[in-house]
Amino acid sequence: MTLTSESPDWARIAEAESTWAAPVMVTVVNTSGSTPRKVGARMLVDAQGDCPEEDADLPHPEGTVGGGAVEAQAIRLAFEAWRAGGSLVRRTVLGAEMGMCCGGTMTLMAQPLIERPTLIVFGLGHVGAAVARLSTECGFRVVGVDGRDELTEQASPWLDAIHQDFDPETLAALPDGDHVHALIVTHDHGLDQELVEALINRPFASLQMLGSQRKALRCRTRLEAQGLTPERIESLHSPAGYDIDAETPAEIAVALVAYLVKQRRG
Repeated sequence: MTLTSESPDWARIAEAESTWAAPVMVTVVNTSGSTPRKVGARMLVDAQGDCPEEDADLPHPEGTVGGGAVEAQAIRLAFEAWRAGGSLVRRTVLGAEMGMCCGGTMTLMAQPLIERPTLIVFGLGHVGAAVARLSTECGFRVVGVDGRDELTEQASPWLDAIHQDFDPETLAALPDGDHVHALIVTHDHGLDQELVEALINRPFASLQMLGSQRKALRCRTRLEAQGLTPERIESLHSPAGYDIDAETPAEIAVALVAYLVKQRRG
């Protein structure tokens, strides 16, 4: 595959953007001295999950920015950019500390191909559907999770992806990271608790659960009984959203999405 500035394979880039879980483009944006690749060289990295500690375990990219140690560093930069939810630029000296003798420098830019923040909505009832619609209009990529066919169908115009069960395998496959928010608004308090327990150790940008102060307190008490640290428990924002005395599903959605916008812009 060609990924140079002169003849980039735009079709393959578009395909990766739509099918990979965490597509990141790494581009050489500046060089000086002797370097293995010049300005415009690119590669695609699927930066899904945690970045492996060992170079040998790093995912194999499509395209190349030079191979060896510089490429390993570029792949790690791709993982950092995906977690950060935006582009990162780093200058690298190709010297002895990298086991290279080129002596030149390369500046790399890692750019996630999906820069929209993602919101996962667990529960697509009245409030969940209203949140999906409003958050889409506010620039979020929305993933809906609900087992009720009628509700997922009604909310589908505002959903980028739909999952129709809450099985552990489904939850494990959902994305996370600094650009992914999770909102629990199901119709079942017991299911809400199960979801919180399954998700609270995941590295989400925010984790919210809709409910009253009493419900939130009961949830925290159960988390404490399971031995979670106070810091981890505080990562759950519940009652969700901002307190604006909202009553209708649309008003509640405003309160919830306002909190998301604040997290994104903050």
